[in-house]
Amino acid sequence: MKRQISRIISGIFLLALAFSFSGCTTRTKSEIPVFPPRNVTSAMDRDQMLDQLGIKLPQLPLKLQDQNAPKGAFPVSKANPEGNWTDSSRNTITRSSFGLWNNYSDKSSGFFPGPDSARVGDYTPIDLLKMKKGKVITTADEWWSKRRPEIMKDI
Repeated sequence: MKRQISRIISGIFLLALAFSFSGCTTRTKSEIPVFPPRNVTSAMDRDQMLDQLGIKLPQLPLKLQDQNAPKGAFPVSKANPEGNWTDSSRNTITRSSFGLWNNYSDKSSGFFPGPDSARVGDYTPIDLLKMKKGKVITTADEWWSKRRPEIMKDI
């Protein structure tokens, strides 16, 4: 059953990926410079890449007017409400170019507390190169044949 669900999800992802590239326009080499000019910013570079891929960013409301802003979040500086945001616990809160708000907290308290939270509890780091019984993995074949299935079983 899990394999069927995994295959369905993979198929949907590949289909969505194919549709996202189907709208791409082809450009001639003269339209895209070989080397970017010296004054190019990271935002300009991102915008050019999104344009080449045919991806359009949504028009977002100002952060203060965004109905999806997390409750209890506020700008760090009242003079710059579009800048960095925080909350009473001093967590950094950001909004992506697509309008998603993030607080990068894995604690069960915060914006989404309780058992329904996707961010519940403190997580113990997983040593990817050590078997459960303590044997250290030294080769790629061992990792693929022994450790990887062990991790997949836990997930």
